[in-house]
Amino acid sequence: MKIQHIILPMTIIALTGCASIEQKVPANIQDGSNTTSTIATPTIKEYTPPIETNGVSTITIKGKKLTPAQVEKLQKLSSQEHGSIYFDFNQYTVKPEYYPRLEAHAQFMREVQGTVLLQGNTDEKGSREYNLSLGQKRAEHVKESLMTIGIHKDSIEAVSLGEEKASGKDSTDRRVDVLYVTDEQ
Repeated sequence: MKIQHIILPMTIIALTGCASIEQKVPANIQDGSNTTSTIATPTIKEYTPPIETNGVSTITIKGKKLTPAQVEKLQKLSSQEHGSIYFDFNQYTVKPEYYPRLEAHAQFMREVQGTVLLQGNTDEKGSREYNLSLGQKRAEHVKESLMTIGIHKDSIEAVSLGEEKASGKDSTDRRVDVLYVTDEQ
């Protein structure tokens, strides 16, 4: 299947879980009182290589244990060498050279009935608001690309981190990270 107009970098990192943490926020910010209230802030844990037991890694997705071959595919897709999709400065269209990577992700997602979180990233150039917007456009474009090749929209969540994960190396900061949602915490 041909993907048109897709330019979003994607770093393949698997997601091991989502949790929320409580954060105390002064209520007077909103209502002028001197009390505090609690809000939930989502946190995301990135994929870490699974612990090997007797030489076999165990990972489950939606309650289904992955086979050793599937674990190997996940680890390959989670590496920068095989999974990162990078963008040019101020761009959010996926270059044709990254179409095979998108196809590989789609194939694996269908195989394991997996869910992914797409995190749009930018370099540090530009305002915080602009970078959050650009990161979101990148993540949404990758989502649309995966949907074009047959992945259901409910299996993909797109968010922006803007410049939050910037390393200072502009060419590697302009990307989308693909985080696989697993049952491990």
